[in-house]
Amino acid sequence: MAPVIGFDFDECLAQGYSIVPFILILERLMPRALKSPSVSNVTRSVLEKSTNAFYLRLALNEIETKGTFLRPSFLTLLPKLLKLRQQGLVEHLFLYSNNGISTLLDTMDHILALTLVRKPYSVPQDQLLIGPNGRLQCLSPRASLDDPCRAVEPKDPNGFREKSVAGISACIGQAVDTTELYYFDDTRMHTGLMNAIQNRYVVVKKYEVRMANKKIAEMFIESFPSNAFYAGSKEANVLLTQMQVILPGFRPTGKESSKSLTEKLTKELTKFSPLAGGRVLRNWNAAEIAADERALESAISPVFTYGQVTNDNAAGSIFRAPVGGRRLVNKTRRRARKTRRNN
Repeated sequence: MAPVIGFDFDECLAQGYSIVPFILILERLMPRALKSPSVSNVTRSVLEKSTNAFYLRLALNEIETKGTFLRPSFLTLLPKLLKLRQQGLVEHLFLYSNNGISTLLDTMDHILALTLVRKPYSVPQDQLLIGPNGRLQCLSPRASLDDPCRAVEPKDPNGFREKSVAGISACIGQAVDTTELYYFDDTRMHTGLMNAIQNRYVVVKKYEVRMANKKIAEMFIESFPSNAFYAGSKEANVLLTQMQVILPGFRPTGKESSKSLTEKLTKELTKFSPLAGGRVLRNWNAAEIAADERALESAISPVFTYGQVTNDNAAGSIFRAPVGGRRLVNKTRRRARKTRRNN
């Protein structure tokens, strides 16, 4: 088996704290509301396109900031691993998380894909996956806390599941060779998995950068048509109604500017996600990113060695000019010139 590489989600691959209310609204509540026969195809199309525009805005922000939701060093490491996966030199790249919101994992992975296909990462789309809803994805499987495949891992009274090789094998759908399994996590809580794969269990520095509520509110408001926030409009009858399930105090009057709408939404978001209100932890600087990149790459250096050796072996069947061929040609030319001079 080629190497199998897994990633924890929270504070490892990403920090999704600020986006949670939007995931609950857009991925859990709104799809059910859009199925109502009272919702026209036009309204459904507008809201679905606006949702996609929101996710694209978030991806473009990841590119601009070199990582806010997403751990910056994984943005540079994953393109290399995705290429190896396409070549068959990595078997699986997967998410394995104790986060209980499966749609959060799916959506953040989609935002990751939208980020990586653009410059400066420029991952070809054929190295990515297409989900059942037609969205680009990077990692598969994406197992959350209560994914049925994790039933082999008991849940304790506090809701904690200890991650295990058995659980990972069940979710991947095949027995995993522990000597080929690598796993990134920010905790040492999963002792059974740590003991099983030893130094291939890579403990990373916690990633605690959070997007400010004000910033994500601004991008959300900009992604939807203004009438989606005016009570009584066809779009608002779906979007605003679902928003108020999660953010009950968000009640626009229909007279707000984009700026005042953003301020109202920010206020309600801060009630839901107080740690992203006001000032938040700054993004990592270039030195921090570079140090983390070195640590991550060093931890899985055997994966790249495996890929290089395998490529070299495969390349052995390709014709090459004999070693020293060019030198022999040059020597022949020198002899010819010498012969002409002597003549």
